Amino acid sequence: MKKYFKPARNPEAVRGYFSYITESVIELGNAYEGDLNKEIKLYFDLENIPGYVNSNMFDVCFKQDTNDYRNNLSEYLNIEELGNYIPNVSKYDNRTWDISYREYTEEIIKKHFILNNDLLTKFEERKTQLNLDKTIGVHRRSTDIAMHQYQIIPNEIIYQNIESYDFENVFLLCDNLTDLKKFKERYGNKLISFDEFTTSTNTSLPFHKINIIDENLKKSHIEEIVLGSLMLGLTNNLICCHSNLTNFSILSNSKLEYKILN
Repeated sequence: MKKYFKPARNPEAVRGYFSYITESVIELGNAYEGDLNKEIKLYFDLENIPGYVNSNMFDVCFKQDTNDYRNNLSEYLNIEELGNYIPNVSKYDNRTWDISYREYTEEIIKKHFILNNDLLTKFEERKTQLNLDKTIGVHRRSTDIAMHQYQIIPNEIIYQNIESYDFENVFLLCDNLTDLKKFKERYGNKLISFDEFTTSTNTSLPFHKINIIDENLKKSHIEEIVLGSLMLGLTNNLICCHSNLTNFSILSNSKLEYKILN
């Protein structure tokens, strides 16, 4: 068995949760080298990440073998130091992920991102609340997206794209409360959103950059973005902006139809 760890690289950059999580899926693809029958163990060593919980933020939602990591630390290699198994695949550019690669990452996510019992129960309950065949998934990403050299997509453009489909519901993940309220005004009872209480109240800064002190609230925020990303991956169609969160959704379901607005 090969053992790796995912380090808390560049914590001073105040990176978002899925900045760590999504790139690790690509790194796991490098570790397997195309052979999913290999035995690979990955430990996420993500303690005290700025903006998130004081404990390990991976453990909030997912299971991992903490005891083995602590007792056999010398056996673990830094997964970020692996070379690219497929040279032209980028961690951040989803245009480099074809269907066969997404089929590969879909299996990787099933193997390594196993929800803990509480989150799994909540996830299964939420799936029963939606007719996923008639639900449009939407991720509204704005706040500090300009620092990543992307433009903020006007809400009207997102509305036009939503309304080009036949749908019963819109499942929305939104990074700020102001825009979330605008979507509610437009779609009323057709809008489904679970994360209002963990959405940023600042239109320029995401939740993890607004200096939240309450550990329970930060824990809830992590739970909601993880559940939200997985739910977006199961919707009939996904409309999104450039985001590591929706990149995880795309990598988790090779059959997902999606459109990234530029």
